[in-house]
Amino acid sequence: MRNARAVQNRVTATLRFFLHESADADADRARLDALIALISSHPGEDAVRLFIHAHDGDRIELTMPEARACEELRTAGIELLGTNGGAEPLSASQRTHGVEPLEV
Repeated sequence: MRNARAVQNRVTATLRFFLHESADADADRARLDALIALISSHPGEDAVRLFIHAHDGDRIELTMPEARACEELRTAGIELLGTNGGAEPLSASQRTHGVEPLEV
């Protein structure tokens, strides 16, 4: 029981990536697929989110696979997303308000 409480109380990091939708939907999908592969190559228990800024002004939050949120993953993700994307600095876990999360 004590170990269960320790796991429940564990503060995880949250890594937030963002991508601005481009005119090339295929390239955007390729970047998304590559980001998922990159995240999967860093196994861990930290939260990873991707915010897509659509042409119509919508902001979509995708819940990505959990990973080890580290500067290496953050930097590689920024490079992969290119000029249409990026990442926020690593932060403690927090809930995003006003955005509907979607599982990937």
